Amino acid sequence: DSGYEKPFLTGLTDLKIDAASGDGEKDSETSKPKESGSPKVQPVPSGDRSAIPAEDRPMFATPREVLDHIAQCDRQQDFAGFVSVIGDDEALRLAGMMLQTVVSFESVSGLVEQLGAVDESFTSTLKLFRVILDRYRAREPSPEATAAYQRMQGAAANSTFIQLFKKSPVDEQVWTPESYSRHLRTAAGILTDARKFLAEMLRVTKALEADEPESDGKEPRAANPKKWDIQVKGDQAVATSLPAAENDKQKKSQTVELRRENGRWYISSMITDEEILQAVQSARSDEASPAPNETPRPSP
Repeated sequence: DSGYEKPFLTGLTDLKIDAASGDGEKDSETSKPKESGSPKVQPVPSGDRSAIPAEDRPMFATPREVLDHIAQCDRQQDFAGFVSVIGDDEALRLAGMMLQTVVSFESVSGLVEQLGAVDESFTSTLKLFRVILDRYRAREPSPEATAAYQRMQGAAANSTFIQLFKKSPVDEQVWTPESYSRHLRTAAGILTDARKFLAEMLRVTKALEADEPESDGKEPRAANPKKWDIQVKGDQAVATSLPAAENDKQKKSQTVELRRENGRWYISSMITDEEILQAVQSARSDEASPAPNETPRPSP
């Protein structure tokens, strides 16, 4: 056991959407239930692009169809299919989250070596991340993207500084949920194709998770498929997960936001700005007081 915790990128693969039939969609303007069930999923265009025009998105006529498609992608490990149904802004934000994880691994690698705490798992994971980043890193990104990426590297270095010297970093950036998500999107501008980068990172991290043994008492993720309460208002919809079992009532619900353009529904948000920033702040707070002899951990 290397001692470091899984980075926040695994939170993306934990956003499992198992759409269950039987809970209908409701339009908040009419409160009229719409037909539910498992509609036929339309083919997804081959490949994925960093920006997808609305008319080129997969044709999903209802939010329910999108959720069913995402559940199918999860079962089939179809990460290109997943990224094809998220909006351009969300693709950049999620890619930025993955990019930040790569940067964190890079930053902590030197410290891990100095402490003699290197393990094969950490090294092989870092190599995989480097290959993917090198494949999609632009040669001449915009100045704004470069600055955001460098700020991301600085934050990772500060995190390492905390663990090494147990001191607070200098010049810590103060973020709001909105500004932090904007920062992630801007930093993702160093990538030539954010969607393909995201899909490959999801594929690799999913495989890494599959190699890890289940924790004692932890149920397999497929045990409790999600049910959704879907509220539709015009061209926007909010899907909120419902407890699938009695012991799930204490778990925090998941909220997915969807939008419609040219008659086609897609996911505009998989996770709220507040949840992302809260996870990052929580991780960095833990790093400020690491346990004795604990191996440094990549931060979000």
